[in-house]
Amino acid sequence: VLVYAVLDNNLGQEKGGENWNRLLNNLEKGVHAGVNVRLMIDGYGAGNSAIYDLVHDANPFCPSTSDPPCGERYVDGVRRTAWSEDTAHPQRLYEFVKQELLHYPTATKIILVLVGHGSGWNANGLPGQPTRWGEQFSETVGVMLWDDTPGDGAGSRSLSTKALGVALAQATKDAGRPFDLLYLDACSMGMVEVAYEVRDSAHYLLASPNTDWATFAYQELLPQIAEGKDGRDLGEGWLQSEAKLLRTERYPATLALFDLAQLTPFATTGSTLAEALMGAWATQPALLTAATQASERYESNYD
Repeated sequence: VLVYAVLDNNLGQEKGGENWNRLLNNLEKGVHAGVNVRLMIDGYGAGNSAIYDLVHDANPFCPSTSDPPCGERYVDGVRRTAWSEDTAHPQRLYEFVKQELLHYPTATKIILVLVGHGSGWNANGLPGQPTRWGEQFSETVGVMLWDDTPGDGAGSRSLSTKALGVALAQATKDAGRPFDLLYLDACSMGMVEVAYEVRDSAHYLLASPNTDWATFAYQELLPQIAEGKDGRDLGEGWLQSEAKLLRTERYPATLALFDLAQLTPFATTGSTLAEALMGAWATQPALLTAATQASERYESNYD
């Protein structure tokens, strides 16, 4: 299980780094025999981005932002390695994913989890969230992984939808294997436009089409990983666990599991429909407008 967590924003700043502590310690609690967990976590501020080779531990207070190594548990260069501060850069995501895929050539299953702020394929990101990384992918809106301290004085950065797809596609191509499950633990990433970009990088995609609450309940998710379960089994199990927790705590939630093998034919069908609607618009705009207004929608304006 590879976890790439960019909390170098208000997620990491809130409550003295509580989200950093909770994410790492919940992951530790979920580690069990036969499951390796590698975590890249970038906390709030500079000089604190590192990769952890996690071990099982049930103490919820260590590691912490005040003691990242947890004494001798994560000795630098052994189970903890410094990583680039520019964590929203597509090159850094590509490097992490590729090196970790190659590090576990005999793994029977590979899951990738990306944690951070997201706004999907949408020009309207969170207040203060940068709309894209750099100019290379500036033609494509939609953002994830908000990094306030990239380390080069360039200001905040975020990964575009296009850059996400390119980074994962190249990493899985170079490593010679896709992910069994890709979990985008962020808001608004469960959109078909996002799924289309990662269609060749994973078998299944789990994500929220709208607000995603930071439960970080990996102490419940990781123990579900077992021999005989494929990406669909795990995705369905994780979806049900997250949904049960959110309903218990009375949070509104939407979750979706995508079979990414269906995205190419789905896109073809969607394009055919779009062309038909565009053709009808010239002669029947009032009818199409009425149909749009009568259609059901959910959380379309973040109210």
